[in-house]
Amino acid sequence: MKPVSVKAALRSSAAALDRAGLEKPLDEAERLICHLLDRDRASLYLEAGSPLCDKKSKTLQRMLQHRVEGFPLQYVTGRVGFYTCEFLTDSRALIPRPDTESVVDAVLDLAAGGMNFRRIVDVGTGSGNIAVVLARHISSGEIWATDLSAKAISLARENAALNGVDGRIRFLIADLLEPFAGGSFDLVVANLPYVSDAEWQALPREIRDHEPPVALRGGPDGLDMVRRVVRTAYGALSENGVVVLEFGHAQSGSVQALLAAAGYGDIELRRDINGKPRVAVAFKDPAQPNKNR
Repeated sequence: MKPVSVKAALRSSAAALDRAGLEKPLDEAERLICHLLDRDRASLYLEAGSPLCDKKSKTLQRMLQHRVEGFPLQYVTGRVGFYTCEFLTDSRALIPRPDTESVVDAVLDLAAGGMNFRRIVDVGTGSGNIAVVLARHISSGEIWATDLSAKAISLARENAALNGVDGRIRFLIADLLEPFAGGSFDLVVANLPYVSDAEWQALPREIRDHEPPVALRGGPDGLDMVRRVVRTAYGALSENGVVVLEFGHAQSGSVQALLAAAGYGDIELRRDINGKPRVAVAFKDPAQPNKNR
């Protein structure tokens, strides 16, 4: 059987994804074949006439089948870009998303403004994307990363090694900040589950069926885990330490109120790449008691 060309494979893949009802079939076909051939998009079209060997054709068919069955594209390719790094991604943890880059931006802006982060903890690290990027960009200081899921921690360790920072991060299987009640962190950063029960039902099946629910579901109003970390982070922070949290854009008022009630000051809400309030930056105010203790 004559091998198919890259161009023909691209055309047939896009058609299959279109029949499956995917929104951007050509874009996804390009990304699948780029991953398969380890090429960028420009090279893909420059080599459009090149043949695909039988082994790669069969691999492509398996990838297409998984995508048609609803597996997230990032799980099919097993890789995703986040900030300046590349991450392994699979069902052990939530897929890193561009929105969360706003969390990293907030932390790096604080560092650029003169904050000295001697001890950092990334709570609910998942794939390790926040901790790894911070380790790449903040050259000094101690970084911890916690998650209740042993599977997520194993993936995060792999991603730290992939990005050459495994010696910079201490990973710990733990329930939020439980081991650090008397800790002294200059920064607590967290992207915790914040999807409400109603929002969960409205999520695409691609997310509900394949990404870990424990990394997404945050209770009736989505803020169960956020409330806990707001309360416990206060005691884990050093004097004038800072907490940086991601949340759903409709939760900004509630999160701001939670932080104020817990005794934090200088609360700033930052917007994501779509212009929606998605990140809170709040400083511990030693003059105020932690009212939610």
